Amino acid sequence: MKNHNLHHSIILIALAAFIFQACKHTGTPSGSSEPDSVQIESATDTEVLEADSEINPNEEVTLAQEDNHSIIIKFSLFSFIIPDGAEEGYTKDFSDDENMNEINLELFLMYETDAFSTNIRIESHQEDFRIIRIEQQSSTNLFFNEDGSGGTWTIEGVEPVFSEWMEIEQIDEDLYFSLSAEELEYSQPEISEESYMAAEENVSAAVIPTTYMEHPEENNFKIIWETDDKEGETIIRFVLLHGD
Repeated sequence: MKNHNLHHSIILIALAAFIFQACKHTGTPSGSSEPDSVQIESATDTEVLEADSEINPNEEVTLAQEDNHSIIIKFSLFSFIIPDGAEEGYTKDFSDDENMNEINLELFLMYETDAFSTNIRIESHQEDFRIIRIEQQSSTNLFFNEDGSGGTWTIEGVEPVFSEWMEIEQIDEDLYFSLSAEELEYSQPEISEESYMAAEENVSAAVIPTTYMEHPEENNFKIIWETDDKEGETIIRFVLLHGD
């Protein structure tokens, strides 16, 4: 009888050991009591990574396709381009006018484009088109402003003064670098005494308090070019504003 009980005890001990080992392999991982939560958290992290991987390439494509805010002036023989010259892209097309020797691009705000000390690119539209040189000129005038208005203007009787035409530097085959306003001012005469007298009369007669300051009024470029059968020049005048 004792032997029978001992045999039965041995069987129970072996069965308990087997169940314990099975639980070790199929139970909850060590240090965690919520296996389902861990699986959900891992899936969420994966989704975030996938979302991030989609955002960056899309942003790069958008930036690459976005207009680079260039000023582009098109003629039949060439385009005059100021990369990143304005807050918004600006294109003016004169390619249908064969006799466009001089154009005025009016009402440019000074803080949007001044075309001083910046790159200028010439894009040829004809195989035999060649640039001989590019010259730059600026003018200065007195700009008036009423207190609180934010706008500026010039008046009759105050005459602008112009610099000489000065050649700008060519830095690559089709790339040039324009002069600064200060470099051009060296060849400008002083604003006349008559202009200052007219300015003072305008200020004294104004109902709203008014002041005035010297600012560049025009920034001009002369493109002197040639082809195999003709020569010519094209003048582009940027008429500048100041203020809001």
